[in-house]
Amino acid sequence: MTSVLNSFAATPSMGTSLSEVVSNAIFLERRGGQDLADFDAELDLDAERNALAPPADDGAMDTDAATDMDSLLRDNVLQVDSATIHNVAQAVNIQTSAGYKRQGLIRRGQDIYTPNPPEKMPEWICAWIMHSCDNIRIDGTQRPATEIRLSFTNTQKMRAVASWNFAQVNDQGNVQWQKNEATKKWGGNPSVSPLVAHYMASLKRRKIQSGETASSARAITPAMLETLYDFNHENGRSTMKPYGSAEPKRWSGARARRLCWTAYLIAFTCLLRVDEVLKIQAHEIRLDPDSDALIVTLPFRKTQQYGEIEPFYLYPLSAEQAHLCPVRAYAEWLSASKIRSGYLFPKIGAGDKLMTDKDEPMSSSEFLEMFRNHLIDIEIDPYPYGTHSFRRGGCQYLHIYRRWPIRDICQWGGWSTGFSSLTIVKYLISSNDSPMVQRRDFFNPDRALQLKCMYCGRSCNCA
Repeated sequence: MTSVLNSFAATPSMGTSLSEVVSNAIFLERRGGQDLADFDAELDLDAERNALAPPADDGAMDTDAATDMDSLLRDNVLQVDSATIHNVAQAVNIQTSAGYKRQGLIRRGQDIYTPNPPEKMPEWICAWIMHSCDNIRIDGTQRPATEIRLSFTNTQKMRAVASWNFAQVNDQGNVQWQKNEATKKWGGNPSVSPLVAHYMASLKRRKIQSGETASSARAITPAMLETLYDFNHENGRSTMKPYGSAEPKRWSGARARRLCWTAYLIAFTCLLRVDEVLKIQAHEIRLDPDSDALIVTLPFRKTQQYGEIEPFYLYPLSAEQAHLCPVRAYAEWLSASKIRSGYLFPKIGAGDKLMTDKDEPMSSSEFLEMFRNHLIDIEIDPYPYGTHSFRRGGCQYLHIYRRWPIRDICQWGGWSTGFSSLTIVKYLISSNDSPMVQRRDFFNPDRALQLKCMYCGRSCNCA
């Protein structure tokens, strides 16, 4: 296959070796403290190893990758649509090769994806990332502030391409890059090396110091869902009627709103990724004959491509919690759409009509556009929110509002219960989320009470 990276020469044009350039970039971070730099690098290595580790064979777990390969395609970072990871690798190679040739760092005709990668492969990975993302050029000179650089999120995805190819294509797995003292040869995954880990930690710090903040999608909250629910049911918005393009203030009709609402609550309650929700077919949701539960069964998930996924049992909530009830939303959507087979969430055409004849689900990008329009309806800035807002929001809802233990959340949402990585913590806590408590109110005796719990009746802040 076409390689992502090509072999680099050892000496850039400015007379400084590539090793020195990478080491100098890492040294900028180490000024903040040797221990802190090493700790960040260890976290990076752990995350990369866990991202490449095979899922636990217990039929229920779905270990989240630290860097999501599917999102690289969905976000269209490299302008690749409907492509495989191999196509992405090829696109990266085509996109960057011209720049490498200008810098004199490419040696033609050598494929680096071999069973025995060169000893300097970690340096070349750092240089590949540095070329597009760093404020330091691969010749050691400073890049002007006016020159566009890729974000740290894109940096993670570039590294993920290299990690995945070395792990899957060449069977290097997630073993750390190290020297075999017996054979004096290097082995393992070059992308999972201390050098690359230190460089990534250094680059992240420098990007944050320069004003770039790496942040995840902001979590949606139960209060926001309640506001959206009320808006959908005001002024006849839930009534089925045709509408035309001459009504610019109406981005959708009642069907589109109900489709979105059902997808919102299934993703929020089951902690699903949006693309997993949109691919649900009608026969994969059924009523439990022994109870009032709705059973949602997925054929596969991102890291469970061969099925054996435990079903989700959803029960009706009280009228006071209708805005959080996926069973009510599903019943309303089934009544409005009349869908009995095929994809449950098809594309929406002009005039609020379902395009069921094409047998295609709504795309993630179409769903995201409708979700953000929905947020604009209730005067919320849509920019911080994305398709992952529901999975993150649902995780926080179960932990904070319903008091679920973290182990139960992991089992329900498909995270590993081995607690070998900090993935679950990233879902529970993020600097991008809206603060639940103002700092001045932590010990305030007159702090406002919370909403009364429908089950235990408590409304105190310690409940």
